[in-house]
Amino acid sequence: MFTVRPPIRYTNGFRFIIQLFSEIGSLAQRQAGGGVAYMAHIGGIVFGIAFARLFESRKRLLNIGK
Repeated sequence: MFTVRPPIRYTNGFRFIIQLFSEIGSLAQRQAGGGVAYMAHIGGIVFGIAFARLFESRKRLLNIGK
């Protein structure tokens, strides 16, 4: 079996774009009742990325540009 493990920045970016387009699509369809909280997913992705940066080591951050 062949498994691909892409970097998390690509998977998070792809997931963010999918959720954003889903939100835009749900705004176009006015439906009665509940639905998926796409903006909550988008906010969770942004918060998760920002929160993860707090725990990243300073040494790794300084070596990213090299």
